[in-house]
Amino acid sequence: MHQIEAHYDEFYGRITAWYRKDPARIKLLKQLNTANVAVFYAAYPILLIIAFVTDNPKKWQILLVPAVSFVLLTMIRARINRRRPYEDWNLDVLIAKDKQGESMPSRHIFSSSVIAMAVMAVNVPLGIILLILAASGGYFRIVGGVHYPSDVLAGFLLGILSGLFIVL
Repeated sequence: MHQIEAHYDEFYGRITAWYRKDPARIKLLKQLNTANVAVFYAAYPILLIIAFVTDNPKKWQILLVPAVSFVLLTMIRARINRRRPYEDWNLDVLIAKDKQGESMPSRHIFSSSVIAMAVMAVNVPLGIILLILAASGGYFRIVGGVHYPSDVLAGFLLGILSGLFIVL
């Protein structure tokens, strides 16, 4: 991973070349990224409602584990305060973002994966589908130029680890 980030401008050029050949591909990437975010914004409140209405025995874990781990992750990434790829390199990013720093770990992908794990505690097949969507969201963040691959990988793995406190 470190080798990729040492020559990130070249790596980014290679992974975005296919998209840059057709503006419709860039538009699709942005739409898929937006849809991916929307899925998780909708899934978590729906999960909470279902868990509390059905009096799921894990309802408090489903509420508190993502909330507490989100706060802890936010504090950790503020402390790390890693710069984003578009801050370090002269990149023509596909997904514009104004945020400075706080790139490691990806809080977006962390949230998606911990929500997927929370869903897995209630419905395993749906949780697996959401984990796949969380990973695809990581792909969108990397190709979009918002995060380094290691930011996304760290967020994804930390979300899964946090989610184990719900599932197990």
